Amino acid sequence: PYPTLRSAAIGDPASLPPDVMLKLIADFPSTRGYTQVWRTADHLRATHMASVHSAEDQAEAEELGWRTFRVRPVGAPLLSTEVSCPASKESGYLTGCATCTLCTGARRPSVSIIDHGPLANSKKRSLRIMEAA
Repeated sequence: PYPTLRSAAIGDPASLPPDVMLKLIADFPSTRGYTQVWRTADHLRATHMASVHSAEDQAEAEELGWRTFRVRPVGAPLLSTEVSCPASKESGYLTGCATCTLCTGARRPSVSIIDHGPLANSKKRSLRIMEAA
């Protein structure tokens, strides 16, 4: 058997035609991935997570049967159906994305991580400035 397919590492898996993606998924024992277009990518619900950016999107996606991966703002709490990404700084880097299986398939819980993208540092600086004022 092949190793786990980490489909979102190269872009949104929903950009491939559904029949192509489903055949690719079938060739792997497990799949990890996220889609930004979860509202229209029902064929990925059993094997991928909905990439969401707000608590409202998270609730909508879960209502539709999706597990979610949510990047939350600095200082925002986890939602009751979420756990912190174990490969994150906030979790002490308990594991890495290459070996972790938490984002595999449709099993619960949903996962969240504090914003750590390119704009995260400027957001943190702005937050500190506002708190100091």
